[in-house]
Amino acid sequence: MPINALVVEDLYGIRPEHVDALEKLGCSVDDAESYPTAADKIKSGEKYQLLLCDTTLGDIPHNIFGTDVAEVFHKCNPDGVIIAMSSVPRKEECWKNTNYKYFIDKWKMYEDSLREIIEKEFK
Repeated sequence: MPINALVVEDLYGIRPEHVDALEKLGCSVDDAESYPTAADKIKSGEKYQLLLCDTTLGDIPHNIFGTDVAEVFHKCNPDGVIIAMSSVPRKEECWKNTNYKYFIDKWKMYEDSLREIIEKEFK
């Protein structure tokens, strides 16, 4: 049975790349471009096993970050795996008080990192 994953990325041109990377690894992938969309999908009752979430979302004027998505995700999917991502390595500091397990650089070739994480967590 495929791993049910949610990708949260506000940049439309990049989001499909994240979806494709996880689909190539055998995941069933849903995606969202913002906190409200992601929160609605998470709260809908869909059980996600994996969250791949950007640190900085387009909701910035409203002080919404990927960590807010992770909080909702963890409440609804306490056994789920959270992978935080950013193009700025120092952004990992933002996640320190969350239940994230992994941090990856979204601009580098990260498919190997995703593969390693999925094999470690789900195989």
